[in-house]
Amino acid sequence: MGARIKRLISSLCALVVGAAIVAMPAVAESPTENAEDINTTGSVNNVPEISKIATDLDKDGNTIVSLGIGADEEKTASDVVFVLDKSASTDIREEAANMLAELQKQSEEGNIIKVGVVNFETGILDSLELTELNDDNWNTISKHVIFHEADSSGTNIPAGIAAGKAMLDADTAVKEENKHLVLVTDGVGYLWGNADSADDGSNVYTIYSENVSNGEENLYASHETIDWHHKDASYYDEFSNIARWYENHSEYGELIAKYQNTFDRQAQYKASDYKVVQHMGQETDWDVIEKFSRENSYVPVEKQNDSVPSAADGAIYKVAELWKGIKDAGYNTYAYEDPRYSQNGQYVWAANAISSLWTIGGYSSTP
Repeated sequence: MGARIKRLISSLCALVVGAAIVAMPAVAESPTENAEDINTTGSVNNVPEISKIATDLDKDGNTIVSLGIGADEEKTASDVVFVLDKSASTDIREEAANMLAELQKQSEEGNIIKVGVVNFETGILDSLELTELNDDNWNTISKHVIFHEADSSGTNIPAGIAAGKAMLDADTAVKEENKHLVLVTDGVGYLWGNADSADDGSNVYTIYSENVSNGEENLYASHETIDWHHKDASYYDEFSNIARWYENHSEYGELIAKYQNTFDRQAQYKASDYKVVQHMGQETDWDVIEKFSRENSYVPVEKQNDSVPSAADGAIYKVAELWKGIKDAGYNTYAYEDPRYSQNGQYVWAANAISSLWTIGGYSSTP
């Protein structure tokens, strides 16, 4: 298990029950710390402030540190919702299962913990409403956490986040500060809007961009079109601070509403399939396809630039918008970026966006 995911698990468990006991490498020459609380701020991506009390070093040079997160000694009632990308790798889902196992240990100490699960793709593929974490429900909950549907397509991260927040909103018996949302995704998305797996895609939205340069004109909705709109790869560095990116591109909100179209579970429309006259360049007329007959129903090639959002820009913008909403609601948030693409240098913008969600609120990490 990576060091950063261990931190995420420790932070989650600490906030859920108000305190946690973890083993940490010694960082001071002195073998003991005073038994007085000292405040320190987590060193990675906005881990909440903690107070700590350390014991003597053991033979391996470790000390046992009690982490207090501002809660008292009474048992707590908490909600934790896992929001999981359907494309998350088996290894990453095992990490989520590790989080669940740690929470189970806390529940065995008398803390009341309810767990919900949302697995998303184009819409909500699978879900489990908030369920008390105990021995009787362990198999049911873990089954949803390790759920994996590799044959589905389309990634709608905002739908997953919105469904997770709705679960937390619905439980009025638990205090806001005791509600937690854990997002696990690679960040590579191009859809938004709420829909379940049975929906035909008419409640899901995206932005189609025109392509006329490959000899086969088409309209395409994909995470790949971000490269068409932003020719300079340095743009992707902006996502390293998603809060600043969101603020700097506030005009995207109106532009997304202007250019978005229903997804209808079809990412590509080829001119040849719809008898659209080809080889017309910027003059290609898509009106024969009803959903593209209205003005601004797609982004024509001549308007694809930094000032007009692509489908991927739209999806990330909606993620940031929802993340801010969760923060404003007073809930705790955790985002873990699945590195299955970023470890190979692919889709850097997605990795940067998810791993920097802490700049909006909560905690976020990558391995």
